[in-house]
Amino acid sequence: MYIFILFDDFLMPAFPAMTTMSERAAEDAVAYCDQSVTNDILSVINQKQSVWSLDLLCSVLPAVIELCKSRHQPYVVNALGALKVGLKQFGNLIKQNVHSDVNGIDISQEERKRKCDKCYSLIMGFLPELQEKCSTSDKDTQPMYRELIYIIGSKL
Repeated sequence: MYIFILFDDFLMPAFPAMTTMSERAAEDAVAYCDQSVTNDILSVINQKQSVWSLDLLCSVLPAVIELCKSRHQPYVVNALGALKVGLKQFGNLIKQNVHSDVNGIDISQEERKRKCDKCYSLIMGFLPELQEKCSTSDKDTQPMYRELIYIIGSKL
């Protein structure tokens, strides 16, 4: 129940540390392993795009990929939207950090690279399935798959 209160429009501007709470709420929802709960959280997060962070993307990406495989079209549409937002906001950062060297001195850079490597491997591992779904999906979701494949190609 508290998950939806964290994203309330009235609470968000009042508490600058909400991003950490929203990440925690999303992690809890993903850990719950229920697609309907994850879908509900993603729909709220997708409406509040300022909440997205690399930490949040890294946390929810495995669940988003699983939602993309769902038989429920609203879940798939929501998951594709979340992937699109995450890649548009962090695709360049992921690409930059995946192809960079870490000097062993900057701990935050090492952590960022680790998260980017995780996101990159998950996305690239899912790309063949996206391409397959693009060719076998219905006319409603096919443009979304195409757009996502294009974003992956241009950002990563």
